[in-house]
Amino acid sequence: SFIFTIDLRNREFEYFQYVTGLLDEETWLSYRQVILINHSSERGRAWWDKVGRGIVDPEFGQLVDDLLENTEPDDTYERMSTWADGTLHAGQDQSFTRPDGTVLSGQQIDAAVDRLMQAGNVPGLALALIGGGEDSYIKAYGMADIAEGRRLQTDTVMYGASLTKSAFAYMVMTLVDEGAVDLDAPIFELLPKPLDQYEDYADLAGDERWRQWTMRMLLSHQAGLPNWRWFSESQKLEILFEPGSRYAYSGEGIQIAQMILEEGLGLDVNALMNERVFDRFSMQRTSMLWREDFRPNFARGYDKDGKNLGHNMRQSVRAAGSMDTTVADYAGFLAGVLRGEGLTESA
Repeated sequence: SFIFTIDLRNREFEYFQYVTGLLDEETWLSYRQVILINHSSERGRAWWDKVGRGIVDPEFGQLVDDLLENTEPDDTYERMSTWADGTLHAGQDQSFTRPDGTVLSGQQIDAAVDRLMQAGNVPGLALALIGGGEDSYIKAYGMADIAEGRRLQTDTVMYGASLTKSAFAYMVMTLVDEGAVDLDAPIFELLPKPLDQYEDYADLAGDERWRQWTMRMLLSHQAGLPNWRWFSESQKLEILFEPGSRYAYSGEGIQIAQMILEEGLGLDVNALMNERVFDRFSMQRTSMLWREDFRPNFARGYDKDGKNLGHNMRQSVRAAGSMDTTVADYAGFLAGVLRGEGLTESA
């Protein structure tokens, strides 16, 4: 949220008064950054050219450019006022109806998000509330990149990490619907050689319980595997409990499911994800691999102390967590899943 004031010495101050008059006191106080651009100041103009123009709505950026360049009266103020009325208040009237029928106003949601972000020292957060199979409330808060001054937006590419697993599982279920994958068949029947003869799974030699694994067990985290082998003291892959007996979250299991599709069935997981998930749900800014066209608008991660952790630009397809996506794209996917789109009722 940004308010721009252009040269407070002149008539632009009248516009500043007008815009702030549009906002109630609570909303005005919630703005975290007030940026002063003085077109008679070389420093201020240099900031606008280098940073400011890139972090605001393109339409508003053009209006600011017009105001900076034109000293004669024109329709700039009218256009800026129209923009402010439509954009600064966007989302204030949005609401979300919960399953119990109670309604959350946009202001209530924003206040809760603001409180939690401050408590957790979170620089940027993207939120989607989904009800009735519709992505009813989508909004981005804070920053995508603090150093560059880039705002987080609903189309900002964020590292999807383990959100990849759900999208991968959806894709597998489309194969189940077609009869290409049997959820309950032992996976060893699909492989050209025993699993423990593959280099990555040599640790399993001597424990034949892997022969019990099915795709259902792998996708539902019931294979008896740890999350990742490198979290254990031995750094080796071990089966920790009887397959199918209980749940334990496992990235290792999802990676084995990917291997079954690629090694056992000869399928291209990346192509299938594009075709059956990302294209189906119009997820235009989502990919299993980093794309250079994401670079102008992507988010960096930060730890609890505000340290910049960068962005994991994955170069290999990993069903357990290589996806880049946006909150708008992923919300559209989840809403489609809730509607049952693309899958049979049994799936």
